Amino acid sequence: MSDLLTAEDVRRDQILNEAVDGAAKVVLTCRGADGWQTIKTAFAVGVCGDRCLRLAHLEGPPLEPGQRVGVAFRRGHRKYVFSTVVDSTDADGMLVLRRPAVIQQMQRRVYQRACPPPGRPIRVTIWAGHVEDDADQAPTGSPLLEGELEDLSVGGVRVRASSCPVLPEGTAVACSLCLTSRGAPALVNALYRHGERTNACFSIGFQFIGLETRADGPEVLSLLARTVTNFQRAAARRRPPGFRRHR
Repeated sequence: MSDLLTAEDVRRDQILNEAVDGAAKVVLTCRGADGWQTIKTAFAVGVCGDRCLRLAHLEGPPLEPGQRVGVAFRRGHRKYVFSTVVDSTDADGMLVLRRPAVIQQMQRRVYQRACPPPGRPIRVTIWAGHVEDDADQAPTGSPLLEGELEDLSVGGVRVRASSCPVLPEGTAVACSLCLTSRGAPALVNALYRHGERTNACFSIGFQFIGLETRADGPEVLSLLARTVTNFQRAAARRRPPGFRRHR
């Protein structure tokens, strides 16, 4: 099975209806005036017509009608993500979301770290700030960090660099990754997580955030998943005959 599939129409409705019937746990992602926000909630059993989904008992600042949000949930070994907009808040205080046109299904393996093949340096640049929706240009100004990709997953990246910026954990940044030999770099919003010295350099970790909320999110997610899978396959080819991976 492919590591990333797009489901629409009947298959999309089947996946969503099963998630609703099982009251699956949900993580909402959105960007407001105070920066990125993640909200843990769950599907409320029942659907508001064919167009809407309900989420139960949200906490924190209210979300406004028309606000774009990213939705992620798990069913078994698969993770599903989609982008949609807030429709309203109903009389019971539940958030009503418009049913998405498509959802993306990803295998767990694309969330496992994978290293690029030896001899294939991949440039990563980190800026302060935010990648706007459907952006095709990196932020302007001097970058906070320039280095090489140490490992990658659909959930984040580690960068090898000669220095480490002094940032509070959770600082929002914009990340540019040159994942293809042709075309523009992938631009992703991220949060700073950690930085450690390893020998003569630093290993610096960033968590991707907000891809589900962007109009071009499916394309970027597909590129990340494809790159991680290619790294994993290249690593498997380098293993000696008879090698067995410990579980």
